[in-house]
Amino acid sequence: MTQIESVPSESVRQLIERFEGFAANEAKAAELRAGRLRDSLDSFWSGFSKASSDWASRDQTQAQRFNLFRLLELPRLEKNHSKILKELLDPKGMHGQGKQLLEIFLDRIGFGHLKAKLVGAHVEVKTEVWVTEESRLDIIIRCFPWFILVIENKIGSGEGSTQTQKYWNWLKTQELRSDGERILIFLTIHGERASVEQAHCSSYLHDIRAWLEKCLEIVTAPRIREILRQYLETIEELRELKKESANGDD
Repeated sequence: MTQIESVPSESVRQLIERFEGFAANEAKAAELRAGRLRDSLDSFWSGFSKASSDWASRDQTQAQRFNLFRLLELPRLEKNHSKILKELLDPKGMHGQGKQLLEIFLDRIGFGHLKAKLVGAHVEVKTEVWVTEESRLDIIIRCFPWFILVIENKIGSGEGSTQTQKYWNWLKTQELRSDGERILIFLTIHGERASVEQAHCSSYLHDIRAWLEKCLEIVTAPRIREILRQYLETIEELRELKKESANGDD
């Protein structure tokens, strides 16, 4: 007689009944779990659908993701930043704010005393001004005969070995009153120092951002306010841009 045959029939029935009871309990527990999962999924999809609908509604009315600078892939291109800054700093710019934005900028970089010189003066703001056969100024602001302000703009590239020295040498040759001021601003993302001690170091993340925020406080024109807000977002995206090696003296 085999070992299985030696097990009493009563014990076999008990084992079968215990197994069937266990299987029934497991099936009931699985059904309960499935029910809870269905309820959770129903609740999740209901909440998700509402959240998606709310988000789509906000996106339609506010369009918070839309940024023209990002769409045109402008943030990493140095010349684009120079053009934007030039337009905002120019009292004759299309923004229609006159000299207010320039005055706020002068305050921000520590030359607020020059605001009085703007009254009744001819102010000229230009980009890409050649000063030698190899070098050009990114932005130049002339308020003749009171001051000349040059901005050397660096986005993702380092300073050329003699770049700011050339610009400072050029500035010293410009005619001004005896008490006129020559100002060289070295503008970088993080505020790196220039090789020329006469250069004033400024950063996009600190100075330009603070300037734009201050401009937003006084500008009421909706179009300009939106441009300022979008440009602030663009500047924030520069935070992780790493400084690359110098790429020439222009």
